[in-house]
Amino acid sequence: MSDGSSIRYGEKPFGGGGTTKRMPPGVLCEGIADFAAVKFKNEGPPALLESLLKGKGAAAQTTYKDFKIGVGKQAKSNGCFNWDAVHKVVLNSNQGFAQHGLTVFLCNRRMDGGPSGGGGGFAQWFEYVDLSVGDNKSYKPEENYDPSLNPAGSMGLACMLCTVM
Repeated sequence: MSDGSSIRYGEKPFGGGGTTKRMPPGVLCEGIADFAAVKFKNEGPPALLESLLKGKGAAAQTTYKDFKIGVGKQAKSNGCFNWDAVHKVVLNSNQGFAQHGLTVFLCNRRMDGGPSGGGGGFAQWFEYVDLSVGDNKSYKPEENYDPSLNPAGSMGLACMLCTVM
């Protein structure tokens, strides 16, 4: 697991390739992936995010825990997430995070598969923004959630097909 300062996605199965995004000052990240819902629900935050939340106080830590529970409830029985529902949890949780000077974004990217996603992969992560740092009040990640990049696509079939293969 990353310490929260960067996210790496798009690596080939046997290494190589991929993109590393290093978070700007006051922004931390946490990966989340289909077929890893249980891992996401059971893991604590990345080290730097945990430190930030502790610095914001017990109420911020509770907001984060409630957020993770809400996100975890969006996992389907096959381990895939309903990404539109996860995004709604993010939007609904931001009021709570704002009380602690934070905001959160769901980010996603499709890799190496072209417009249809065939042969490629998908990456999702959260970016937690400390609004007290720099001009982070106007920060919006380039990879902010785009529903057209969901693994299930508009037909909701890709994740189902993966479980059949």
